[in-house]
Amino acid sequence: MDTVLNPVKSWRHLAVGASLFVAPGLVALGLLGGGKYPERFDAKQIVVMPAGEDGVRITEVVDQDFGSEERHGYERLIPNDFGQPQDILVSAPHATDDLFVTNEGSFTRIRIGDPDITFDGQHRYVLSYTLPLARISLGLLALDLVDNNTELETGRFEIVLTGFELTDPLCSVGDVGDEGGCELIRDGDGDVYRAVIEPLAPFEGVTIGGTITGLTEPTEVPTPALPNRREDNSMQWAIVLGALGALTAVGGFLIARRLGRNEVAGATVADAAYADGSARKVTDAELDELATTEFEAPRGLRPWQGTMLLTERVGPDSVSAWFSDLIAQEALVLSGDSPQVLSRGPKADEAPVDVLDDINRLFDTKAEIPMGKYQPKLASLWTRVQK
Repeated sequence: MDTVLNPVKSWRHLAVGASLFVAPGLVALGLLGGGKYPERFDAKQIVVMPAGEDGVRITEVVDQDFGSEERHGYERLIPNDFGQPQDILVSAPHATDDLFVTNEGSFTRIRIGDPDITFDGQHRYVLSYTLPLARISLGLLALDLVDNNTELETGRFEIVLTGFELTDPLCSVGDVGDEGGCELIRDGDGDVYRAVIEPLAPFEGVTIGGTITGLTEPTEVPTPALPNRREDNSMQWAIVLGALGALTAVGGFLIARRLGRNEVAGATVADAAYADGSARKVTDAELDELATTEFEAPRGLRPWQGTMLLTERVGPDSVSAWFSDLIAQEALVLSGDSPQVLSRGPKADEAPVDVLDDINRLFDTKAEIPMGKYQPKLASLWTRVQK
């Protein structure tokens, strides 16, 4: 009978197999290898036009990049200085566009998104609303388009006014009371005024204004193109990691089969059986071919060594065999029945020096040790032998 002393367990095969899919799966799901990206606004376009006798209609096209963060959607705080926002419309082409509006006194909070669903990455939100009491009938335009509490950078901030005839158009960037920093420019002879700020830093507000000399039919303003999207290489990385994992697993398997993991002596069955020759490694299949139905224990094998080979451990059986070996060599004598008595044997002096020292210590105060009850010196020797 042949025995593989360290067989490969089935769970190890399963672990190697699982490793081929875990890393590629995590990459494909975006949980690994996606990089870390900060949250910011890629771009904003705010279009302002007259609405009714005293109001303005504002449309915000917001390209928000949640980066690596998980967010429910876009949130906007609008001051109620010109009345609570009315006729609110929202859309989100690639995210949820549920609308939640809360009047919190001095401002109105608008949330776009589902409270039970989160998103990361880049998304566009479109928000339209009317401020009914902007007082444009007085001939003065003054709007805070962004307050200075915004914590995120905006890569490109575009302002578009249409439907107004203005003199002395103004555009300011910065804290409350700051002037300048941007310029509201008329497109040719039309009624469209534009200002572009690239980038708009965090905590910077934007205010526009001017004297209204007339109102015209608003011009349709094209929706800006989507900002560049980050490349998603997760599938390519998943394929690469999967291929590398498979190559590593197959290569390791083939190398292990070639090198073998069992040591035998010699090149033939007889050599292996009688340990005649230098040791070499063989595979499990080659070991099967060398197996024979007969076995001869190595010459000079002691009983305690044989016990260790059979049990593959050092334990009480090994120590018991060590004592039995000394009794068989007459270095110790076990006599009697009830109780048995252990004594020094006639050939104790022929034992190896270290064993003779152990025997002398065992019987240094008495010649016989009764068995069947605790004997401190015998227990001490037992422990020392096992160590």
